[in-house]
Amino acid sequence: MCQFLYHMFEQCSHCIINVAEYCQVRKWMAGIKRQLQPCPETKYMISRVVDRGEQWQVISGTCMACVMQPGRNAESAPPASQGDLTGTTIPMRPAKSMQDQRIDSLSPIPPEKPFISLPDLTATLPELLGFRDKLHDKTSLLFDDITFPARIMPYVEQTKSSWTMSAIGSPAPLESYFMDNGGLLVEDRKSIAAQKLWKDEKAIWE
Repeated sequence: MCQFLYHMFEQCSHCIINVAEYCQVRKWMAGIKRQLQPCPETKYMISRVVDRGEQWQVISGTCMACVMQPGRNAESAPPASQGDLTGTTIPMRPAKSMQDQRIDSLSPIPPEKPFISLPDLTATLPELLGFRDKLHDKTSLLFDDITFPARIMPYVEQTKSSWTMSAIGSPAPLESYFMDNGGLLVEDRKSIAAQKLWKDEKAIWE
């Protein structure tokens, strides 16, 4: 399963659901489809219905959603810095009375909906499919990097098409050949043909 982190930033009071690590299954699917999507997130989704004691970890500084927003006024906006964990936690599903409290840097109240942070991922096709260690180094160098660019967006319901990043550009010719031929390269085809020919010739003399 993909790993998630749940952070609230002191200076802007924004909550971020951050994908800390993509699991190998999702990487494999990204290699096949050229689309990267994390596993279903459950903690925040369930907390919207029932309180299970989940917490936001408070971090000093400003979230990347604020840092990257268009037209950000450098003079009036909070410093564009992300600090460390403060050791403070905020209930993911606060009591109703908390919703009416004034939001300030000393007593942050979770907004109605957080942001989603999907970090970038760059890897070759063999790395995504999980068999890089089976290839010779010279063979692995034939594959170009595939990059899935990072996204930060307001929370939306997780569906088959949401929370998704597409790979930059079109598949390289080698990737297309590899996928169309069941995971074989041209060299593999030649090797198989040579072995088959050797077996056929050997059978003649037996």
